[in-house]
Amino acid sequence: MIFMSRFICLSIFFILISTSMSIVLVKLDSMSILGSRLHVVDFKPYGFRIGYPDEWKRVDECSALFVCKMNCKENKVFCPNIVLNVVAKKEGALLSNYTDFFLKKVQAEFKDMQLVSSKGSIINGYTCTTIDYKMSTNGTHLGATTGVIDLGDFILFVNCMGDNEPAGNYTRYRGTFEQVIKSVTKL
Repeated sequence: MIFMSRFICLSIFFILISTSMSIVLVKLDSMSILGSRLHVVDFKPYGFRIGYPDEWKRVDECSALFVCKMNCKENKVFCPNIVLNVVAKKEGALLSNYTDFFLKKVQAEFKDMQLVSSKGSIINGYTCTTIDYKMSTNGTHLGATTGVIDLGDFILFVNCMGDNEPAGNYTRYRGTFEQVIKSVTKL
């Protein structure tokens, strides 16, 4: 029960920082990316689709899509998760404005947050900034990867988090999170 309350608190934090709009699940399918099987979800109102790992379960809550690893043990302090948030893009705003805003909000919430890397790329025609950072909450060390993606009229935040205990453990999630971010495609 402790891990779920921490999962929900962290997930709600990401909802609050991006004033997200409702995401409506339209279709569930599957695809293969880099040899891993992914479920595919289409978000027609926003014009994109995204995949998440076959062995993870989807949990709908509030106005975001949550994906939490299925095989989390009851006694686990933190369950790795993926949270999607979509916000309307303001006219004239740059992707860097949203990335900077996001980082400031995370730093305000997690005083020990450390930026590990930030890199820009093009993912399936979309401009994306991928941010890696680490922090701790309630004595649990976490790693996180966020893809901030410019969808044109909307900005998509793909927030991925996993435990980093023992130190270096997060690397086992990082590849999966990168696949999820790279699976974002136009409909």
